[in-house]
Amino acid sequence: MNPSNPTADSEPTISALSREADQMREQNAFLRTALHDMRNSLTLIIGYVQYLKKNYAGVLDELALGFLDDADDSGLKLTRITNAVSQVLYIQDHGLNRVPLDMGQIVGTVCKRLDPIIVERGAQLEIPTEWPHVLGEARFIETVWFNLFSNALIYGGQSPHITLSTTPLAHTDPKLIRFSMRDQGPGLSAEGRTLMFTPFPRLSPERSEALGLGLYVARKIVESAGGSVGVETEPGHGATFSFSLPAAD
Repeated sequence: MNPSNPTADSEPTISALSREADQMREQNAFLRTALHDMRNSLTLIIGYVQYLKKNYAGVLDELALGFLDDADDSGLKLTRITNAVSQVLYIQDHGLNRVPLDMGQIVGTVCKRLDPIIVERGAQLEIPTEWPHVLGEARFIETVWFNLFSNALIYGGQSPHITLSTTPLAHTDPKLIRFSMRDQGPGLSAEGRTLMFTPFPRLSPERSEALGLGLYVARKIVESAGGSVGVETEPGHGATFSFSLPAAD
């Protein structure tokens, strides 16, 4: 350290951090522009594919219709990926607002959005009638519940039984409330638990279709809101996914 100028040693570090921040902002701006253009192209492609399926089903053979179905599914999957990346970029740039939430309304909205899949899967849901008051931004916390529900409906076993619960974390942090979702699926290995909330994890065959972005986005949202995520599971005994948010009171 320079005794005559104690700030001299810190100036390069501050300058380097500033350059890194500028580079991050520039990178995020590029990604946002690329994602915008990608979404526009995907919308056009999906529209054409769905038009062909609707208007030429009687003309195309079974193989061609199968190709169109695959193209449609892939287009929708890519749309979900671009939306997920956009949400992460937004959170990095702006963070989340922390206002009181009506969690019952948020969960109800998610269930309504997923109702066709819930019916198709024959899922049974146990949902609390009363919810604690917590802080967050409704549209993003809705995404957290949507991603957790989607995961449980896909991997929660045949006719999945999904149980939601809430618990104050008085023993660890009285300022946080934990929300949990338990399924009765095949569970996860120790490696799976470690990788579950990372982007694009390589998981065991029972969850091989999972891209991981949904749960990764959920983690980024919850952490930005001041909480944390977790999973308790063991092979053959289901899984309990949870997240915590700051209490409003």
